[in-house]
Amino acid sequence: MLLFNGNNETKRRILVAAKEAGIRAARGEDRRDIYWSRRSWCQAPYVCKTPGCDHSFYASEIGVPLSVAYAEHSLFNELSNKQAANWSTRFLNALSTGVDGETLHNAWREFALFVLNDDKHGLITCARTPEQRDAILRVVELFESGNRDAAQWKEAGSNARRVSHSGPDTNRTLESGPALVAAGAKACYAAAHFAYTEENPRYAAEAVSWAAWAFRYRRYGELMKGVRQRDVPADERGMVNVGVALMAFSDWAREADDCQSQGESVRKQMYGVYAEEFLRIIKRCMRAHSPSLPSRVLCSLAALAGRLRGRQVRLSH
Repeated sequence: MLLFNGNNETKRRILVAAKEAGIRAARGEDRRDIYWSRRSWCQAPYVCKTPGCDHSFYASEIGVPLSVAYAEHSLFNELSNKQAANWSTRFLNALSTGVDGETLHNAWREFALFVLNDDKHGLITCARTPEQRDAILRVVELFESGNRDAAQWKEAGSNARRVSHSGPDTNRTLESGPALVAAGAKACYAAAHFAYTEENPRYAAEAVSWAAWAFRYRRYGELMKGVRQRDVPADERGMVNVGVALMAFSDWAREADDCQSQGESVRKQMYGVYAEEFLRIIKRCMRAHSPSLPSRVLCSLAALAGRLRGRQVRLSH
């Protein structure tokens, strides 16, 4: 299917709706209620139980693959209000009218490899144990090879998920070492969802959303290296002053909370990193597959002719 059905007027109409969505996002409205498309999205693949729903969201409306649509909207939900204000229009403007939307499958693959295996921003940099590194690399290799064996994708996803569950409990405050292992576990959890997209592209939303959590815990773990619990000496009877012990723990917990806050800031920053790379990849894909200049001129003339016919009909009435 051609992007925007090859129609510049369709793209213009959708951009108007996207601009309005951006204004609402900038105001701080709940992103879950903001859409520029005709249809809302189905969040997690295991959540939507609506009879007859094909879960296509806006993929069929503008002609992009499901994975691209769900990844884009996941980023929209995670970006700051300021970034989200023009995110949708930037995404739509990056798409070239008349290009075959199927070419964006390559863009999704390239983006997945960036999130998984980039030297600086890849989930692989968060792996702490050999098992974590191997689990992520199994998924990377499937994307790199273009493997179409569904069983291998499913096995790689299941393995990454299993490894992720072997990490420490993140519902409690962690010291540095366990926190760094937790970062690797989160990375594996995100990698599992990237693997699941082979069977169900809607998992792209969760893959993108979970990926940044790995960097949250990695930053927290790095900062916690400098946080030490204060020793509370015992008296001559071997007894510890409870008040002093509580104060020591309170000081440690307060420093840990500060590390958590800085880790959360990194998580939010990562969505900005992902968003910019997502757009760069799509633009490269468009440049490689855009129609020739004569084709673009013909499309523009066809759209103009359509608008003129519409005006003539209105005037005749």
